[in-house]
Amino acid sequence: HIVDEFCNDIGIKPGELGKPMHPINGLKPSGEEGQYQQIASKHIGALMHLARCTRGDIQCATSTLAQFATTEWGKEHDAALTQVMGYCKNTAHLAWVADVPTNTAWNVWVDFDADFAGCQYTRRSRTGVSINLWATDGTTVCVGWVSQKQSRAAHSTPEAEIVALATKLHRGLRVQYVVEAIQGTLPELTCGTDSQGTIDVVRKGYTHAMCHLERYRAVKVAWLNDLFFGPQAKGQKIRLAKVGTTENRADPHTKPLMGPVFRTHRESMNIMPQRCDAAHAIASTTKATTH
Repeated sequence: HIVDEFCNDIGIKPGELGKPMHPINGLKPSGEEGQYQQIASKHIGALMHLARCTRGDIQCATSTLAQFATTEWGKEHDAALTQVMGYCKNTAHLAWVADVPTNTAWNVWVDFDADFAGCQYTRRSRTGVSINLWATDGTTVCVGWVSQKQSRAAHSTPEAEIVALATKLHRGLRVQYVVEAIQGTLPELTCGTDSQGTIDVVRKGYTHAMCHLERYRAVKVAWLNDLFFGPQAKGQKIRLAKVGTTENRADPHTKPLMGPVFRTHRESMNIMPQRCDAAHAIASTTKATTH
């Protein structure tokens, strides 16, 4: 429906969108007004709703486009919007689908990532978050994702990732509390990052290179140290863990990916061909509850 309405507004048939699968990257303000500037906000809003509910694979691209929706929209943005619509058209059979066993205990795993200075226009980093439930039997279900440009430019990769961790950690804590309410026991919350430098800074609790964070970004490294490595961390069942870059499920929410790497991450979001069965219904209910 979203794609059909877009095609109707620009006067083409859905079949003319093609099958684009190129990453959206390097978008900048344009001095030449794009053809779709007047309708961009409406269609990007529809894509944002779709991305937040069931299609995390378009979250990064749609979020990147959204910053130009009301100003400085150009022809390259026209092409990027058409590209996302073409991708949605050719993957309309995909949706958030997962089998959720009810006879096992669940824990929470949240991957954090940041693409340092990823925006070529503002040099700001992009925060990516992937929230997952994982069971003792090995089942993993993605229940949430975030792709958001940071409010200010960072000075290094560890700084960008610490800001991502500190500003989005509450999402993982909320899921932890919801799972506790459902299953009656407090689940373990693991926060994964592929930056060893980030872990080292948090473990130390202070670094002179980031002493500005508390005033400049409202981020307290000492608070993170107390949360993850303080005496109460064990009782709260929260820990910080190192994950490989290829295993970091937040990676596709920070920057464009292509080919097999993108498809692998899409599957890790539980975005698969739709099916109507009892397991799907249970999964949908679980996702709605966690959100």
